[in-house]
This record gives sequence, structure tokens and C-alpha cells, in this order.
Amino acid sequence: MTVPPELMAPRTVDIIDDDADLRRALRRLLLANGFSVRVHESAEAYLASGNETDCLVLDVQLGGISGVQLYSRLRERASVPPVVFITAHQDIANDLARSGHACLQKPFDELALVSAINDVCRPGH
Repeated sequence: MTVPPELMAPRTVDIIDDDADLRRALRRLLLANGFSVRVHESAEAYLASGNETDCLVLDVQLGGISGVQLYSRLRERASVPPVVFITAHQDIANDLARSGHACLQKPFDELALVSAINDVCRPGH
């Protein structure tokens, strides 16, 4: 039996968060769910990596370049990967969700993150 492409997990997810404990936990979660995972402590570290990715899990509040600023920079390029924003701030989460972005408020359910990644990576999303 072949799994339809829209139900398959993307190959690579890059996590950008300045909380080392959260990065480790998210990395373990996503690895356990079949993703290839790279972690970055800042937007600057992600940009310096030069990596292309299938999906970003992006903290909104970062030291230096914020998650929203990084997203804006990536949009200026030819293409931006699908993004799941994460934030501890309900008002920011609500604003992003109202504008059509996938956003989870910390703390969030692990399955909610896996589901959000699969949703944003569906063809035509």
C-alpha cells in the first residue's frame, strides 16, 4: 500500500528556537515521528547554515532577528518553506492565526505540532 504524498511527513524540518531544552525536546519528538531534523539557536544561525528545508518550526520571540523578521526575509527570496510558528504569547498566536499562519501557543500538545507540520506541508496549502 502506498501512502498518499499529502499524508507523508516532509523529509527535513528545521527548528529555530533560543531555548535549548525545547530544541532538544522538539528534535526528539520529530525524529520519533520520522522527520529528519536540524536545530538552530537563532535566526542568524539558520541563515548562516544556508540549508534548504521542507518546513520551519519557528519561534516568534528570538534574540536578534525575530521569527517574524526571518519569515519576512525568507519571503523576499524566490520561495519560503512552509512555517509553523510557535510562541508563548497568546495575542501573537491569535494574530498569526487570524492572518492565516500556522501557529501554536506554548506549551502545546506534541501531536498538535506533528499535525501542524503535516498540514502546512500538504501540496496546495
